[in-house]
Amino acid sequence: MRRIYICHTFYHAYIACLKELNLGAEHRGEATLMLSRMSNDFGSLDERASKSGLFDKVIMYDEKDESFFPELQKLHTDKSRCRKPGGSSPAFPLLFLSESHDLSPPYYS
Repeated sequence: MRRIYICHTFYHAYIACLKELNLGAEHRGEATLMLSRMSNDFGSLDERASKSGLFDKVIMYDEKDESFFPELQKLHTDKSRCRKPGGSSPAFPLLFLSESHDLSPPYYS
């Protein structure tokens, strides 16, 4: 059984270790741990994870932000459903946010 854990935070790496410990000794050392340098400086975690015996490989990955590839910028679309400052209205109904609506039952219970 092969597994790969791609971690952007120390918490992700912690959970990867817990998942491997939970599998049992017969499956330990079969997974790959990939630590992304894009959002964290993991220090010597790669060396310590290699020595732990939990992972077959530990890889430090220099992930690139999407802005690194200008040719991909035209493909990026914002799919956020949250209102942005000065942006358009949110996609969710504003029924209960309007002052003109009666908020007494049966609207909520």
